[in-house]
Amino acid sequence: ADLLRIYPLKDEDQFRELVRMLPGIAPRLYSVASSPKLNVQEVHLVVGKHRFYAQGDEQFGLCSSYLGDLPVGTPIRFYVHHNRAFKLPDEARDIIMIGPGTGIAPFRSFLADRDAGGATGKNWFFFGEQRFRADFLYQAELQQYLQTGVLHKLSLAFSRDQSHKIYVQHRMQEEAAEFFRWLES
Repeated sequence: ADLLRIYPLKDEDQFRELVRMLPGIAPRLYSVASSPKLNVQEVHLVVGKHRFYAQGDEQFGLCSSYLGDLPVGTPIRFYVHHNRAFKLPDEARDIIMIGPGTGIAPFRSFLADRDAGGATGKNWFFFGEQRFRADFLYQAELQQYLQTGVLHKLSLAFSRDQSHKIYVQHRMQEEAAEFFRWLES
């Protein structure tokens, strides 16, 4: 729509040619944010509504807007695209998870899964976002996992809460020695 406003078509033949050249809408892949061990009848997603500007007008992402505008609990059709390379290791293994923003989704799922399965491996999660007060996704849940011992370490980075930006890689550098020990184990 933005391109057509900027470069209007001259006639119906140009429109037909344009439609013929356009690919279909690509599927949108999201990481599941829930564990089937706890949520048998539901799949949870974490979706950030994509906002951008085109020709001075605020626009929104197609799928993120659709999902974000649905009332909570609305059933939707979906399919599961398995990623066999991205999965939890043995339950006794320690894991380090790094998930800025909506990248928290698979790690929320991992923590729930390890909690439900009684995994003995330790869990360290690095989470980053812009602002603590507005963007700390699943704060209460993560704090509960800390209290119950499911989550052994939580390292936070909020880039816009101070004059200099702090990202998860800064937290990893600050805890480099322990980070290295975890990697070694």
